Amino acid sequence: MKNSNELIFIAGFPRSGTTWFSNLLNSHEKVIYRHEIIGRNYDSFGEELMNALKMNHGLSDIEYKQAMDVIAQADVNVDKPPFFKKGLGFFGLPRVHYFCWLATKALPFLKDIYNYIFNVSDESNWKVLVKETRTTKNLDSILKGLRAENIIYLVRLPYGTIASHIKGEAIGTMEKTTKESKSEWFEYNKNHTYTQSINLTLDELNAMSTAEYYAIQWRIYHEDLVRFKKGFTDAIFCFYDDFVSHPVKETKSLLQLISLQYNEQVENFIESSTGKISSPSILKDSNNDYYSVYRQASYDKEAWKKVLTDDDIEKINKHTQDYYQNLRNTFRVGNL
Repeated sequence: MKNSNELIFIAGFPRSGTTWFSNLLNSHEKVIYRHEIIGRNYDSFGEELMNALKMNHGLSDIEYKQAMDVIAQADVNVDKPPFFKKGLGFFGLPRVHYFCWLATKALPFLKDIYNYIFNVSDESNWKVLVKETRTTKNLDSILKGLRAENIIYLVRLPYGTIASHIKGEAIGTMEKTTKESKSEWFEYNKNHTYTQSINLTLDELNAMSTAEYYAIQWRIYHEDLVRFKKGFTDAIFCFYDDFVSHPVKETKSLLQLISLQYNEQVENFIESSTGKISSPSILKDSNNDYYSVYRQASYDKEAWKKVLTDDDIEKINKHTQDYYQNLRNTFRVGNL
């Protein structure tokens, strides 16, 4: 994959709307989406290249070409419905793409054929989109290594994010928080500036409610993004709740920043994913509404109020309220 194919990298805290947001960009005919390829499909890079990507804070030209070749390669584990009409070859047939994807998921021996058909060619001059939500661990090294043309940090109000985690744990779509997972998180973050500022101990962490634990995670994650911003000065902060409230206005502004034109296909995705028009079921991304990017017109962006208790909200505010507002005050004006 040559440098003519530019890389867009989206990072966001889990359950911050990054999948919907990524598909907003993916709906553009000049964007190809690779869903969480680093977190989900890291084996495809190989151990040596993956270690260099995570640890070296930059890749050699040969390593960079190898990494981009991996990202260019189609794979059913990181290609994900919905598929949209693109401007070249079989990418122009989203229904065919969907059935090829389904067939390869069911019959893995078709993998080589699928990969050949849906690879990103050197001559395409597309923007290739990578999205990650796992952790900020090694993220700055990964960003330097991949030399992303556009870096976007997506920020969601912590109430919705944390409520989504709590709901996901309750209905079994997300792993439950355990003492082991808290201990692992604490070991990595015990020397973080915020952890130190509140004198957090592992015993205190284990005694916390799930809401407060995620609030501290949210705070530290976004403090790291701000720190990374110093090294990636062109990185863009986008605020998910603004895109939910004013999707057309915000999308037009963002596309202009990353040198893409707003078009009918993007508008159709906005309308179908916000319940304004119906979307053919064949193009939908998930049978589980919890993970779907398509919402009903009745979608309530303040549904978190039905999940979080008053005590939850108080604890979340304690760790995040001022910081979220500071993020908006610092990065919202002038970006979009």
